[in-house]
This record gives sequence, structure tokens and C-alpha cells, in this order.
Amino acid sequence: MSSTGRIAALDGLRGLAVVAVVAFHAGHLRGGFGGVDLFFVLSGFLITGLLRQSWSSTRSLDLRAFWARRARRLLPALLAMLAVVVPVWSAWFSTPAERSILRGDALATLAYVANWHQIAEGRSYWAATLAQSPLEHTWSLSVEEQLYLVWPLTLLALLRWRGPALVKRVAPALAVGLALATALAAATGAVSLEVLYLATPSRAAALLAGAALAVWWRPPRDGHDPRLEAAAVVALTVLAAMWWTLDVSDERVYTVGLIASALCGTILVAAAANPRPGPVVSLLAVAPLRWLGTVSYGIYLWSWPITQMVSARHTDLDGAALLAAQLALTLGAAATSWYLLERPVLRGALSWPRSAQLLVAATVAVVVLVLASTGDATSVDPNP
Repeated sequence: MSSTGRIAALDGLRGLAVVAVVAFHAGHLRGGFGGVDLFFVLSGFLITGLLRQSWSSTRSLDLRAFWARRARRLLPALLAMLAVVVPVWSAWFSTPAERSILRGDALATLAYVANWHQIAEGRSYWAATLAQSPLEHTWSLSVEEQLYLVWPLTLLALLRWRGPALVKRVAPALAVGLALATALAAATGAVSLEVLYLATPSRAAALLAGAALAVWWRPPRDGHDPRLEAAAVVALTVLAAMWWTLDVSDERVYTVGLIASALCGTILVAAAANPRPGPVVSLLAVAPLRWLGTVSYGIYLWSWPITQMVSARHTDLDGAALLAAQLALTLGAAATSWYLLERPVLRGALSWPRSAQLLVAATVAVVVLVLASTGDATSVDPNP
């Protein structure tokens, strides 16, 4: 654990996940979208661990404080990204018809319902290379926020009813049940793969797997478990193979891949949270991966919009030069977001309730900016 209280290897795991996603956005890792599942497992593990500690200490959960912390952590960087990307895309990279799509996407992103908005529009995420919108990637932020709302409420109800023993049974049961339901829906064709990719229930298993780990797992007393290290090596190998070979439209992603991603992610999180690092944890804790993990939220926010704006379609760049430009701009934007916005807020630059007032005002301002920037938008069928 670092002097800031962060677990270095967990930051490294975030870094690994965001590298996979960025490579996917850039078209260089066909299965890199699976990095999102690692984020979900990590989120489930961390938030459930915090809530469990709160219950152990106080026999209560202050969900208002929990949601306020989530808002302070996530909203400022999201609002900053939207405030830049929406007007820039509207002014230089879109037609009036595409601005109609952008307006809907931006408002859905602010309401954290982007995944359901894309489903309602009948849009295919893997057809996003048409670059109709620079906000296609915000679906996962919406999934996570919806689960941040529902899971703590569920956890509180379970704890009040029967205590931690019931949570230990329900969390893994929910994870397994949703994973199997998703696989069955894919195998039978009952639900389209596009919907399964975006829908909250079909993506919840990974977060709930992390939650189950948080309520069940305890680190070994001596901090070292060779079996866990061996399992982590296998998990990392399986994830690498999936990221390299599976395409997002491959049915195997939904019949087997999401289950495998959740399971492998859970094993890796357990290994990374181990207090005495073994060889896998040591690799995850290297400084470059830790730094990428620290700024991973900003990288995720900016990677897709920058990849779409700084593209062969819009510039004279290609090949290595294009990739270098995309990476430089993405890392620069993410670093700026972290050091000038996210970290100061985390360190108390905005205290409650002052921060709530500012976040509401900033959200209203961004809504006005979105509407003004897309003022000449015309209606369009997203799937002509």
C-alpha cells in the first residue's frame, strides 16, 4: 500500500484495463473492450469493501454521503470533458444530422442513462466506427452509476434484514445468476448481442463478482498464497488471449467471455489486494502502470473522443504518427484533468455542501452549452 492509502497493484490493474480499452479505441486490440469488465470488478470490490467497513463500524450505511463522494469524484471530470468535446465536435467535425445524435448522447450521458439511450436508438456499439458521436463510450459510465445507485440500496436492505451472512449468499448468487442469464440469452438469441453489450443487467455480473469478493475474501495471514499467485497467472493469460482474439460482435463474448472476464478479473483483484506481493502483483505495481491507473478515469473519458477527432478522416496523419498524436493528446488531457481538477477535489478543494451547489451549477451550464452548441441539429435515423 502506498503512503496515500492506495493499493499500488490495484492502481496497476486499472492501468492494465485502461491500456486495453485505449488500444481497442485505436483499433489495435480487437478484444480490448474487455478492459471495462476489469473496471467493473474493481468498482464492485472497492465500493462494497468501503460499505462493509462502514457497517462493521457503525451498524449503518450513510448512503447520502456515499453518493455525494461519488458525485465529487466523477462529475467534475465528466462535465469538463463534455464542455470541451461537445462544442468542438459540433463546430468542426459534424453535420446538423450528427449534431442531433450528439445532443441526445450528451444529455443521456449527463443523466447517466447513455446505455439505455443507445439501446432505444437501436444503435450498435461496434458500428460506432461510423463516428456519429464522440460519446459512444459513456455507456459504461452509465452502467456503473446505475449500479452505484441500486447495489448500495440492496446491500443496506440485506444488512438490515439478516446481516452480513445474507449478503455473503446473495452477492455471489446474483453475480452467477445474471452471468448465466446473459449467456442463455445470447445462446438462444432471445436478446440481441448489441443489447447484451450495453444493458445494465447483462453487465452487472462483473461488478457483483467484485462485491462478492469483498464480502467473502480475506487476505492470507502471512500475506502470501502461492495458489492465488498461480491462479492470477492463469487469469492474466486467459484475459490476454481473449483481448487478442475475440471481436465485440462474436457470440462467444456473451456466452462465455463475460463470465470468464468476471472470473479472471476477480482472481486478479484478489491477487492485487494481497498485502505481500508475489510475482504477478509486483508486475502490476510497476510505476508506469500505477500512474496510468491513477489517471485512468480521465484516460477513459478522453480516449474515444480524441481518437474520433484526431483520425485519418480528419487529419493527414496515419500509422505510427497518428497513434502517437492520439496517445499524446489523450494522456495530456487525462493528466490535466487529474492534476488540475480531480485530485484537488479529492483533497478537499470543494467541501460539502459548497461542492453540491457548484456541481449543480456546472451541470446546468453544461446542459445550456450542449443545447447551444447543437442548436441547428436536425432529426436523423441513427440506423438508416
